[in-house]
Amino acid sequence: MKNIRYRRQNRSIGAAAAAAVALALMGPGAADPARAGEEVRAADAEEAPFSADELYTLEGTDPGIEELLESGAIVQGQRFGRGPVPGARVVVNHERLEQLTGPLPPLARNRIAGIQHQAGHGRRGRDIDQWARWYQEDGNTQIFRLHEGDWQFRDASAETAIAGRIEAYSPQLVAGPDNWREWEGTFTIIQPHGATIFQLFHAGGQLWAFHLGMSPNGDISLNRRREIPGKERRIRIAENMVGRPLGIRIRTDGYNYEVYKRQPGVDEDWVRVTEGHYARAEGDRVQFRWGMYLGQTRGRRVRNDAMYFVTGTTIR
Repeated sequence: MKNIRYRRQNRSIGAAAAAAVALALMGPGAADPARAGEEVRAADAEEAPFSADELYTLEGTDPGIEELLESGAIVQGQRFGRGPVPGARVVVNHERLEQLTGPLPPLARNRIAGIQHQAGHGRRGRDIDQWARWYQEDGNTQIFRLHEGDWQFRDASAETAIAGRIEAYSPQLVAGPDNWREWEGTFTIIQPHGATIFQLFHAGGQLWAFHLGMSPNGDISLNRRREIPGKERRIRIAENMVGRPLGIRIRTDGYNYEVYKRQPGVDEDWVRVTEGHYARAEGDRVQFRWGMYLGQTRGRRVRNDAMYFVTGTTIR
């Protein structure tokens, strides 16, 4: 695995230096990740140079739920819907987005096994592109969307269904002490909604070791599944991130994990947010999931339209 620079958080970088920082984002170095800085609080942030609405345009319209049900695009109670479920095309303004993020790698499409959503599943190489209402790809950017009133249509009863969801997931990956696995991507919130936006899963019924959450106003936090002595269970990583990108890197060996962040204009290099451990995954098999998941509360609905981008997703 290539060496990557990790440093303590630098809070002295202002807007004038943001462009220089962005150009340095992809530079490799030789520092050991184990020497990274201590746990951090929410990152200082400055005004984005333009609004989130300027980072994309919509082409076409999104059919309403009733229209989709009547047309048969969505079949209530069908666990594995066939689709397609149409939606307006989201065109990312890559030029402006890259002004904020700096250059990022291509989307690792071959490492994304599929998506799970409120009407079924989509598999890479089969039908992942048939669910435009909730998931699209444009260049190196994944687009995750939910719509006001969405619920999990594969549930038999609308009244007791959970809220809508959209998540991408990796294959199960074999990790180990000498085989750390990594997920990396840059989040840009466009329309915020309270949701889990990333989960690290351990095989063998252990469920998630921790998750990253998005608040209704665009804060991003980390929540551990279990308390670890001497560690905060919940850490606010960044505040008010609507329209402002945040790079996240996750490392795991199937027992230990490390979380890093890099916010253009604030962090000169990757900054360690925290580290921890969880019940060892069966066979050291782990899986990454990211998107928007609103939990298992019955009768809940998506409160407002929600959307965010993940750019340069890389899985090692």
